[in-house]
Amino acid sequence: MTDHGAGLLKVTVVKATGLPAQSGAFDKTDPFVKLVLVTDDDVEGESVMTAVKDNAGSDPVWNETFTMNKKEEEDILEVRIYDDDTLANDFLCSRQIDLDEVKTGAPKKSRKKPLRGHSKIPAKEADDSTCYTMVREGKEVGKIYLKIEFDI
Repeated sequence: MTDHGAGLLKVTVVKATGLPAQSGAFDKTDPFVKLVLVTDDDVEGESVMTAVKDNAGSDPVWNETFTMNKKEEEDILEVRIYDDDTLANDFLCSRQIDLDEVKTGAPKKSRKKPLRGHSKIPAKEADDSTCYTMVREGKEVGKIYLKIEFDI
């Protein structure tokens, strides 16, 4: 967050809903989430991953919390969801979140390019998480519920 400097970022991955199916006919999707701090120049920083939810299908629940060391120039949180497979993990969907907008309610004004999957920050849910729409190939394909806190 260029305007807010470096610090700790606490992210709770609560759940996802409506994820696309990826596995074969006899197997449900085994989803996991990868969170990556990214700069406006697409330089990736620290990343963390949730546990794989075996056979969770399209509506997995994680309730996993991570603390990440955010550098000053890392103002994007990229959320990627994959299906865990033996040979190679299959990409399901992703979303980029403007951390300036999460913290201040206003998006970064000098973005070099539009964020993938970005839309106006939605309202908080009853459990204090925020629902973000995920995208794949430009189409909305599910939702992820996150809690994001700064400088804990």
